[in-house]
Amino acid sequence: GIRGTNCSNMTFYEKARNNIELINLADIAIINAGFSTISEMIMCRIPVLLLPIGNHYEQYVNAKMLEKMGIGFMTTPNQVVYKLKQILASYDTLMGYFLKCEIDKDSTVKAVNLIYNSIIK
Repeated sequence: GIRGTNCSNMTFYEKARNNIELINLADIAIINAGFSTISEMIMCRIPVLLLPIGNHYEQYVNAKMLEKMGIGFMTTPNQVVYKLKQILASYDTLMGYFLKCEIDKDSTVKAVNLIYNSIIK
């Protein structure tokens, strides 16, 4: 995470191993574009600013995918303030896109059953 000065409505956190408490407090998250964190944000319906790690093309692709879905913005360290203002200005619209996203919360069970059935048969 980025170290910074906390203010009344923004708090900076370093990398957290168990971040569920932080996620539950968040209205917006500024994160790298790794699959696990993105997945958590989608499940919790939290709009994101995505800072892909350099030379990690999969993070660039993830960030572009979320932009295309309308639930986040890709940014660079130099554009964070501009993009944060943009995400705040369009917050209600972003939340509307989340309502259109179909989230299958039973996908893990379905995957396990599919794998199990393919091994057994």
